[in-house]
Amino acid sequence: MIDLNSKKIILTLIEKSCDQEYLLNLLNITKRQLHYSILKINAYLSSNEQSVVVQNALYYSLPDKSKAFLIKNLINGKIGKNYIFSTEERQKYIFLMLLYHVNTYLSSLHFLSALNISKTTLNNDIKQLELLLSSEDILITYTREKGYSLVGDELSIRNFFLRNLLKDLSNNLDDTFLYDLFLNQEKVDYLDIKNDINEIMLKNEILLGEKRKKEFIYTVIFLLPRMTKKLEYIPVISMPNKIIIKLKEYHISSELLKLYKIDDNSYEVQYLTSLLLGNSVGNRDIKTVDQELILNIVQIILSRFEQLLGIKFDNNDDISKKLYSHFRPAYYRILFRLPIINPILDKVKEEFNKLFLIVKETLKVIYPIINNDIPDDEISFLTIYFAAILDENKISTNQQIVAVIICQNGIGSSSIVYNRLKFLFPDFLFLGPMETAEALELTNFFDIIFSTVNNLVFYNQNKPFFIVSPIMSDEEEYLLLE
Repeated sequence: MIDLNSKKIILTLIEKSCDQEYLLNLLNITKRQLHYSILKINAYLSSNEQSVVVQNALYYSLPDKSKAFLIKNLINGKIGKNYIFSTEERQKYIFLMLLYHVNTYLSSLHFLSALNISKTTLNNDIKQLELLLSSEDILITYTREKGYSLVGDELSIRNFFLRNLLKDLSNNLDDTFLYDLFLNQEKVDYLDIKNDINEIMLKNEILLGEKRKKEFIYTVIFLLPRMTKKLEYIPVISMPNKIIIKLKEYHISSELLKLYKIDDNSYEVQYLTSLLLGNSVGNRDIKTVDQELILNIVQIILSRFEQLLGIKFDNNDDISKKLYSHFRPAYYRILFRLPIINPILDKVKEEFNKLFLIVKETLKVIYPIINNDIPDDEISFLTIYFAAILDENKISTNQQIVAVIICQNGIGSSSIVYNRLKFLFPDFLFLGPMETAEALELTNFFDIIFSTVNNLVFYNQNKPFFIVSPIMSDEEEYLLLE
């Protein structure tokens, strides 16, 4: 019987042959667990008259015919007949059943039959799922008339589904196995829906990345029953309606919903529009009704970033164009509060710690425009983008000492102080010049403080604090260096 670990090994070996150490680290399992998982895979292959996993010393690979067989059975869901769900997978599957069967009576027997488990196990799984859902103010209720159902804010229910989907799509196996298995067992003709979406996108020249398109397609497939039910809820729409209805994405959403006889629900059109906008790639060369708005925000972000780092990019237009492509979908994800998952968030925070904090501070300048906080996952994506910009311009933030310049004089004096300090300490990365209040908000970003005025508050920062003259003599410069 195939289980979670053996499924992950199958997916890995389909992608490439690998050694034992790679599998152990990737799956975080022991050698004994790996051995048992390989035995399960081989038993499944042998029972279907397929060649087993090839082991040369500590190296594993799949014969081509066995690989083709496994791919086919993963896609058509046949492998699910021999699959043992983990606890987490059972809870996900129960949620998918409750999400999808919004128009169907669900009893305990439906869950028991689908998961092949005992009543005790089902009750435990539902209790654990209820705990997860409680943080989103979502309840699982049961009545004799309606059976089991989800009760709570509709957007919260959809976002819970989206977060799970994003996590599965974001892992290194790009894993949609559970969703495919569900759709196959429920006999959902999802290929037709997938083809409809692809055809409409192609016709309207909407560009989505491969993973983003997959996310959108699965979301539409699993939420269609809820859309047809015409549930009462209000999507988070913060843009003027006159802009929304003129966007290409709005008309695509309308066209798609009309295919499924959902043509009188503006909320669902707006919801699908938000998903499309949050997943599509921005292109500054294509004129859209929101182009001026997005470009203005991009310029505000770039200007603030340059101000904080005390730099000026020569290739501002090129950077603006690239940032537009990333920020347009990010803007709509933030605006509509769509879930976003960055699987390397912790790694970004660790490797680009100072830059992450600088980008986070940079984005505060647009809070009044978007009327919303920006999640760390979104900030980390932008941090990667800005890291690439700085790398192209040969500017580092992590390896260098970061210094802040506090100057309360005019622009001329500020420029003189900045230029002299940059000359004296060419290896430092300078923030500013800026005023005291602004610097205090950025205290986690810098290592050293230079100020043209003596301010006692900076002695409490536990960082080297140097008072400098707006125009330093040779002797003052020498003493400062010393």
